[in-house]
Amino acid sequence: NQSNIGVYVNGEYLEVTVDGANYTAVKPMVTITFDGGEYATSPDAVEVNKNIVITLPTLTSEQYTFKGWSVNGEVVEQNYVPTESVTLVAVWKAKVVITIEGALEGDATTLYLGEGDVIGDYLPEYGIEVEAGKIFRGWYLDDTFETELPEEAVLGEADVAVTIYAKWDQLPAYYGTFYGTELWNASYGNNG
Repeated sequence: NQSNIGVYVNGEYLEVTVDGANYTAVKPMVTITFDGGEYATSPDAVEVNKNIVITLPTLTSEQYTFKGWSVNGEVVEQNYVPTESVTLVAVWKAKVVITIEGALEGDATTLYLGEGDVIGDYLPEYGIEVEAGKIFRGWYLDDTFETELPEEAVLGEADVAVTIYAKWDQLPAYYGTFYGTELWNASYGNNG
């Protein structure tokens, strides 16, 4: 009476066949082949342990944004668990250059996104910036701050280059935490 089971031992997957008092353990391997398409050089194929997570490579292109890998048209996770030998095909979207005007020092002023991306997912999150003496009022599509950028705005095929403007107002001079003595004559109110 023969039985087959899959087991995980020390980070490896093994297929064990038990036949009475005898058993055999095999570490099954699968081959992952990469098809980078016309926009990038395809990575070399790799042989990996079946059912064990691998991190897939990321590709770059001057004209397109890499959006991941797919199998039969279905996008797979960056941490992929292969169950059989497979060819992964690169998913590319037309690159859209986003220029950000008014970003704080140290934050990106240019983003490279792809068609179908939600712009708000990639923009810095601002609020009250005490050190800069500013309060953030929103993202706009014009420098006169008349057309606000909706958070859920999706880049379309017609978008090639987009400029987004951060609207800031100055914080009032009295904003913040102040320590010290009162300004009026010590003979009034609180005497220290």
